[in-house]
Amino acid sequence: MNTIDWDSLREFIGIRSLQGLADENARATEFICTRLRAAGFDCRIEGRAQTDQPAIVAHRAALQSNKKIALYGHYDVAAVHPRMAWRSASPFAPEIIDGRVYARGIADNKGTLFVRMQAIAEMAEAHAPMPEILWLIQGEEEILHGARVAKQIFADELARFDCDVALEETGFNDIESGEPIAFVWSKNARHPQLERYRNLMQEMRIERVEFRTLKKLNGVTECPLLSNLSHRHVYLGFGPNDILHQIHRENESLDVRRLVGHKANFSEFMRRYAL
Repeated sequence: MNTIDWDSLREFIGIRSLQGLADENARATEFICTRLRAAGFDCRIEGRAQTDQPAIVAHRAALQSNKKIALYGHYDVAAVHPRMAWRSASPFAPEIIDGRVYARGIADNKGTLFVRMQAIAEMAEAHAPMPEILWLIQGEEEILHGARVAKQIFADELARFDCDVALEETGFNDIESGEPIAFVWSKNARHPQLERYRNLMQEMRIERVEFRTLKKLNGVTECPLLSNLSHRHVYLGFGPNDILHQIHRENESLDVRRLVGHKANFSEFMRRYAL
């Protein structure tokens, strides 16, 4: 559980899932769905008639658990402008330099999305307890203007799935100290389960818990996850991003140890949550 399939991650990063590149976005959805289906998910692509960056809706039955959880992620990446400088030879060919892996999309959101997929596949192979999962993966996170088909798709799927908890695409580590931060939040500020999940994060050795969401490029009302959460939902977020991640800018990167560590943390969270 403490290793990453670097060859497959390089393949995923190498797919230029950018706005306007329909064939590359189709490759990205196929990459994801192939791996999710191998891990026991029913996987379908929604919104292809409206956009070249459709949403993925994946569902997996529970194993030794009566819990449900919704996971969120996205496969599209921010634009790479010609004048951007990169420590790696190419923004779409990951390189590990001084303990960090440099590539467009590694921090937002392909790195975290990939290690979570790998973690779930390993748990499935080991027949580990697992909650019922609705995995919502959009392809329009980095689009700055216009309607996003994922918003209505996610609204419908979350209503049908009827879960209580949704896990954000990633999380953050403190700018100064590097201390991991967990985000616990609900539209219902007095949700009775907020304290329970704060305790769960701390049991996972994430001592610092903040009762808020991650900031969103397009704001809460345009985020297809946050905008569709009801007062019954608890929102959770934790992940490997830090002060040097440089998302949307040149030299986007993640600390290798944090990325590997997130795979282990995510697996531990899913096991604990399933019980």
